[in-house]
Amino acid sequence: MVNHSKVELLACPFCGENEIVRTEVWSGFHSKWVDTRECKCCGAAAPVEVWNHRYTDPAQTAPQPEQSGHDELWQWFGLSYASWLTIPRVLMHAMPDDWQRQMAALLRQWDAAWNTGRLPAPEVSAKLNGKFTRWPEWLLDYRRPNNAEIEAVSAQGGEA
Repeated sequence: MVNHSKVELLACPFCGENEIVRTEVWSGFHSKWVDTRECKCCGAAAPVEVWNHRYTDPAQTAPQPEQSGHDELWQWFGLSYASWLTIPRVLMHAMPDDWQRQMAALLRQWDAAWNTGRLPAPEVSAKLNGKFTRWPEWLLDYRRPNNAEIEAVSAQGGEA
């Protein structure tokens, strides 16, 4: 058994803040209260034994063959409270051509499956360090991508 009071927690994986508090969350799956850590900035929460776990090896993040698509997608969102997936267009166009082709095919399937015209239109706002801010112009300008800025945010250091 891990002594959680002696565990030094990493910053929040979603917003980078260090103000992490102890909470308990009812897990219907486990039918018990689970000792968790929660970011006061963005609300991300995870059991203390998972909070410090970060995936860095692509082999670790690859979907397991026995998982259903539902489970794979659920795991992708992780323990965030996100109800939406929002991806900047300029960064999607910076991905390899094969990825863009697959994404376009998936989006066409999405459009064929849902009549989203009946839903309210989403509006996206920007936050940095827990405070509302403006979007950087380079992130909004998909017609004239700023490759230096795109490379600066690439997880592979420019190898998108």
